[in-house]
Amino acid sequence: MSIKIKKITDIIPLFEAFFSKFPSLPAGKVVLVTIIPWIALLFGILGVIAGVSMLFAFSERNIFYVVQSLLSLTASVFMLMAYPKLIKRQYKGWELLFWSEVLSVLGSLIIFSLSALVGFVISFLLGFYLLFQIKQFYK
Repeated sequence: MSIKIKKITDIIPLFEAFFSKFPSLPAGKVVLVTIIPWIALLFGILGVIAGVSMLFAFSERNIFYVVQSLLSLTASVFMLMAYPKLIKRQYKGWELLFWSEVLSVLGSLIIFSLSALVGFVISFLLGFYLLFQIKQFYK
């Protein structure tokens, strides 16, 4: 089986194929869909504040921290951009959350340590699992 990626959004079906093998959440997914926009808004705001703070705090220490800060900041902005679309249950909102999660996972890989590796595994598995559990609600 050959995998062809012509554009960046072609990776979404690859992730979906992997996470579709996991067990489904019970019928309470609608509750999750209702609170996800608010979680995105809250973590988006907190993430922007933390990202800007980290950027200024680490800008003179190490280029890896600067890159991690920029990824975190961008992921947070994506969450804020997703909020109004998630409220309306638009697919573009879900997609912005997907890319926010991708950036977060990449950010945790940049600073390699045991805690970052644990964060990566948890973020990857739990974050993407939940995203693909609720994807069907966004059109």
